[in-house]
Amino acid sequence: MRSSPDWLYRLKRSGSPLTYSLMAFLVIVFLIVFLGSGSHTTFEALENLVFRAENTASKPWTLFTYWWFSGASPLSLFFLLIVLYFFGTSLERGWGTKRYGLFLFSQSLLTPIAFWIGDVVLGRSPVLFSFGILSGTIVVAFCALNPNAIIRFMFVIEVLAKWLIILPFAFVAFNYGWGNPVFAIFAVVPLVVSIFHVRG
Repeated sequence: MRSSPDWLYRLKRSGSPLTYSLMAFLVIVFLIVFLGSGSHTTFEALENLVFRAENTASKPWTLFTYWWFSGASPLSLFFLLIVLYFFGTSLERGWGTKRYGLFLFSQSLLTPIAFWIGDVVLGRSPVLFSFGILSGTIVVAFCALNPNAIIRFMFVIEVLAKWLIILPFAFVAFNYGWGNPVFAIFAVVPLVVSIFHVRG
C-alpha cells in the first residue's frame, strides 16, 4: 500500500522526477513574477536573484538563484520547457536522478564562477539570469552522449545530434558575447565542461 500521495508516486515512477520538478518550478516562478509585474517589490526581488560579478561578495546567494527566473517572454519559457522535456528527461533516466542532479548543481555553480573570472580578466561581464545556459549544458550533454541520434529541429528538420551540439554554443556565445566578444570564451565554459563530463 502506497503511503505517498498519488501524484508524488507518479512523479517518482516517471524516471525523471527532478526534471519535471524543475519544469514546474520555472512555471510557478514565471507566474508569480507575471502576477506581480509592475510592482516595485517584484523588481527588487528579481534584482536580488540575478548574478552580477561585482556583487558576488555582497550577494553570494545569487550564485544559486540567477536561474530561477527565465525572463518575461512566454516563448523563452516554452523553449526551456521543451529542452527539459526532451533532453533533460532522457539524461535523468539514463544517468539516474542522483548523477543528473549533481551534474545540474555543478553546472549551475560553474556558470557564475566562469562569469566572475571573466569579469576579473576583462573588467566587465554581462548580468547573468535565466535557465538559458543550464539548458544549453543539458542539450550539449545529450548530444555528446548520443551523437548519432536524430533530432527534429523545430519539430520539422531532422538533424544529427553531433551537429545540433553547435547550436547551444552559438546561442550562448552570441547572447553573452554581444558588445564584448572575448567574454564568449568564458560564457561557453559550462558547455565545454558538459562534453568532458559525458566523456569522463
